[in-house]
Amino acid sequence: MGLAAKWGLLHTRPGPNDQSLRKARVCYNHLAGGLGVQLYDSLVSQSALSEHEDEVRLTNHGAKLVENFGIDLSQLKKRLLCRTCL
Repeated sequence: MGLAAKWGLLHTRPGPNDQSLRKARVCYNHLAGGLGVQLYDSLVSQSALSEHEDEVRLTNHGAKLVENFGIDLSQLKKRLLCRTCL
């Protein structure tokens, strides 16, 4: 704490109007903020995600995109991977 204080690196609690927080953040362990919304919209427009009511699923095309990115889907816990905003 003393070292951080000397360099002016004190912990702050940004609020909802903080531009950095609004741009990119996590919410309940999920991507959020403007960049998270952009990513989500891009995946939907590429048919990588399918939406039906409140349910969002990774399509076969989406699974290939994710695997090409280097993510092994078989290693992920069997749980909901994507959802719309609360």
